[in-house]
Amino acid sequence: MNILYYNPDRGVPVLGDKGASVHVRAMAEALRDLGHRVVIVCATKGAGNRLEGVEIVECSRVTDDVAEAETLSSLGLSRDSLADIVLAREVAKISGEIGRAAWLESQLASLGFAPDLIYERHALFHWAGGELAGRLGVARLLEVNAPLVDEQARYRGLRLRAQAEAAERRNYEGASAIIAVSDAVAAHVQAIVGTAVPVKTVQNGVNLALFQQADCHELRTRLGLEDKTVIGFVGSFKAWHGVMELVDAFASLLRDDPCLHLVALGDGPEAGRVQSRIDELAIGHACTLPGRAQHNEVADWLALMDIVAAPYLTQPDFYFSPLKIIEAQAAGRAVVAPRLGQIGAMIDDNVTGSLYAPDDPSGLTSSLARLVKQPLLRHQLGRAARDGAAGQDWKHIAGRILSYAAPRGVAP
Repeated sequence: MNILYYNPDRGVPVLGDKGASVHVRAMAEALRDLGHRVVIVCATKGAGNRLEGVEIVECSRVTDDVAEAETLSSLGLSRDSLADIVLAREVAKISGEIGRAAWLESQLASLGFAPDLIYERHALFHWAGGELAGRLGVARLLEVNAPLVDEQARYRGLRLRAQAEAAERRNYEGASAIIAVSDAVAAHVQAIVGTAVPVKTVQNGVNLALFQQADCHELRTRLGLEDKTVIGFVGSFKAWHGVMELVDAFASLLRDDPCLHLVALGDGPEAGRVQSRIDELAIGHACTLPGRAQHNEVADWLALMDIVAAPYLTQPDFYFSPLKIIEAQAAGRAVVAPRLGQIGAMIDDNVTGSLYAPDDPSGLTSSLARLVKQPLLRHQLGRAARDGAAGQDWKHIAGRILSYAAPRGVAP
């Protein structure tokens, strides 16, 4: 069938490197591999990665003065209020939704593409996808990855919270079914929609072939790590990822075992502080921070790592279903992580990885130390993790998700 993948979030470039971008491409590829024609309509196409066999259409719609004036009037605001950058951005998003469904319908008609199903990634202040599904008479599956209103208010600033919550509720209620990436996200959605819309938890998946066929020999040789036990991290270096805590734990272990090496792959707001901490501890000789890598290169970096750490810190309503964990498992690596939210369901302690109490630096250090000292154990955990990831291939995930549209008359 024809599937419209609608991604209205400007902050998620389809061909970008961030985890959300990987998620979009992986789902699109899986839907393609199931034999469907997939067209992605997105706010930002991006660059840096490839996506074969899927058409990507970047549809940027500029807010017109009439829609903006209508929005300002409905909010009781003057144009002068737009001097507030955060408020101006929110007004632009609300204004941009006025007439968007009709505009999207005309864009699809110009492409000669008639969707049988809409699969949408939920975004803040967006609700036109539900209207578009109604206009086209098709089912719409809505993927929700986070409680975006709360996240925006906590980390980036939010002026029009009531309007954001109203738009969120409207977008949820306009779905045939909602796909939540974790139980915490599902609970958030359920609290808003009640029983009006089916809500299903589907954890993130993984490209099994990519991560199970990786080769690290060239990397080990190039980095001079042939005789090292490598503790690794993959992520975007944000404060809650706990990289600073990982560096401190690694420094403690290094004092007893000089054959250890830390590889922290990625980049982000904490990268400078992490490097400064490494310099302060004088452990730079045992640390490699290669920066950001394209997603198809991550598999080789994971294969290089003997142990993978995902040292998340506690947050209110921890809602993540971390891609980095399932990818490390698919690569056959033992993962050390805190028992937080969905992580507890992703890792079977002492079977497919090692869990420790959240916000416990000593627990992180001792979990890593145990796997450093017991290579057989970490190999056993890694093999079990790889076996457990077998059912999490994106193609399997996509087929399961499509089945949730069937009750509304759309066959997978």
